[in-house]
Amino acid sequence: MKINEINSYLKLKKEPKPESALKSILKTTFFKMLLDTEIILKVKSGRGYLYAVAKLAEYEQFLSHHYQEEEVNDEMPNHLINAVKYNDSKFGRVGEQLIFVRGFKSLEINNLSIDLTQCSENAGVYAIRLEQLKTQQLCYVENLKCFLVAERLLGKSYIYFHPYGRPSKMLFGKLEIENLLFCPDYDYVGLNDYIRCKQQVPQTELYLPDNYQQTIQKKAKKALPSQTIPNEVLKFQEESVQYIVDLLQTTNLFLEQEVLFI
Repeated sequence: MKINEINSYLKLKKEPKPESALKSILKTTFFKMLLDTEIILKVKSGRGYLYAVAKLAEYEQFLSHHYQEEEVNDEMPNHLINAVKYNDSKFGRVGEQLIFVRGFKSLEINNLSIDLTQCSENAGVYAIRLEQLKTQQLCYVENLKCFLVAERLLGKSYIYFHPYGRPSKMLFGKLEIENLLFCPDYDYVGLNDYIRCKQQVPQTELYLPDNYQQTIQKKAKKALPSQTIPNEVLKFQEESVQYIVDLLQTTNLFLEQEVLFI
């Protein structure tokens, strides 16, 4: 694989890209495979489309598995070597985290009043590097595919947002809201993200469907990957979190967010 192709894949990990920025990989077998498996999604934005990483863990696994050692050579810049071989998260880091926002009302974002209705209905998503966000009811949706159709399950009273990449504590600290509904994957990673968010935004609530246990029994298909349970999750004294942890430990199954939304 050529250096410019590696560079394109790594830039796509950092932020969504239009077709014009991905010419070196757009017609490759690997890229088509990532689209077919929905690891990458084609998302409508404005008058055009963006390609965005929808499943970060699987994308990082792809980077690790498909870049062979012989491709990492002395001609490659050091920052690419680090990103390919060591999954260096500092590659291309910028000051503000990019987020996608959807909804059917107005909100204040980066001190500007934005009406999301027309944008959501006609353009799909509103993308911005977040400095500040103010609204009443906000819903965090971890899975990009679910985020694009979240109102099917939760209605139009929420503003929906999806951070590109793993959410940071700094990101949660920029939210000025009355209520935050948190919709993760129901595994230890998702629970840990919820706890980190609640530490920054105490009014955060975990979305837990009424029929959660029955849904696991009927629709959970993946065995829980080998994970060390974070201490923060074990020690967190909240009934909904402990309920999910107990089911994870007893069933060895977890519920992907897509089961609920799609």
